Amino acid sequence: MRMYPVPLDLMKEDKIFGGKLSLRQFIILIIGIGLGIAVFIEMYRYFNIRIAAIPGVLFALLGFFGANFDKDGMTLDKYISYSIQFYLQEKKYAWKGSAEIEENQ
Repeated sequence: MRMYPVPLDLMKEDKIFGGKLSLRQFIILIIGIGLGIAVFIEMYRYFNIRIAAIPGVLFALLGFFGANFDKDGMTLDKYISYSIQFYLQEKKYAWKGSAEIEENQ
C-alpha cells in the first residue's frame, strides 16, 4: 500500500473544542460570556432581573460575534490591531501633480 504525504495547512487554526472552535475563538467566547455574567451581576444589584439580563446577554452575544468574526480573512484581534495601527501611524500623501510641474511642461 502506498503512503502519500498530506500537506499541512499552517495558516488555518486547529479546531480543538468540539471540532468547531479553535483555542483563540474559545478564549474570545469565554471573555464575552464572562463580561456578560459580570455585567449581569453588577446590574442585578441595582435593577430587577429583566433589566439586568439585557446587557448581560448583549455582552455574551458580542463575545459570540467576536469569536466567529472574519473580515477579508482576518480574525477580530488582527482586525482591531491593524485598525489601531492605521489610525495612529503617520500618513504619507503622494500628490499626482502640482501647479509648478504643469507650468514647466
